[in-house]
Amino acid sequence: MDRLEAQTRLQLVTALAEQFGRKNSEVGLMMFVNATADISLSEFERCVMRAARESKFMPSPAELWGMSSAGLDRLTEVDRSLLAWDRVVKSIRTIGGYQTVAFDDPLIGPTIRSIATSWAALCDTESATLHAWTRKAFLEAYRAHAAGGQVTALAASPLPGLLAESRSLAGYDAPEVVLVKTRLPPSNITVLPVPEQPSRNDAVAERLGCVMQLPLLKVPDEVHDKRESKAIEDVEGKRRTSVAKLRKRGDLLVEAK
Repeated sequence: MDRLEAQTRLQLVTALAEQFGRKNSEVGLMMFVNATADISLSEFERCVMRAARESKFMPSPAELWGMSSAGLDRLTEVDRSLLAWDRVVKSIRTIGGYQTVAFDDPLIGPTIRSIATSWAALCDTESATLHAWTRKAFLEAYRAHAAGGQVTALAASPLPGLLAESRSLAGYDAPEVVLVKTRLPPSNITVLPVPEQPSRNDAVAERLGCVMQLPLLKVPDEVHDKRESKAIEDVEGKRRTSVAKLRKRGDLLVEAK
């Protein structure tokens, strides 16, 4: 990067900072220029114009890197989380909490579910809280999910909006899902399928089948003979007791032998 190109880049960054009300020192602006020096000048100009058009706050060098085609191939987890947050904020502003959204980055859905009760609740977050505490929580949760290396398909599923909830309560079909293309490179995250839960009938049938397959207990012959003898004695004893009662009442005459 020669002196003329460095001056051109510095002018672009200065203009970008002024648009967002930032008054950075010359040293700070030069650090920004040096941090993005690997981006070609034409690509740098395109990224600056895109940031001026789409970003709500002054982008960091990492975020500007993410907007370039060269930066997408060498993103770190920190850079990727910043870019993912930028896509979420843009979706909040352009889509809103009424629509059901799905992000092509499998980490964004689980991250939002980790920090907010719902997509609609995230969209209703006050601006000051959103860009301070919510942003911090999102970045930390995103990096934690990325370090884990895997998420479930249920956690990465679309985030229902208010319209989907109201239609579900009314018995109507769910509205169409708005797919948000983050333009991030494919991640190495493994999406685990949701295990199939057996129905109640299947579970009962399985338990019944297990019971039916249990072997019958075989009673030894000597034990069987003892039980039979005891049963005969019990019956005979009950018969003698009945006869004795009848004799006492005089209802039955039995010759004594």
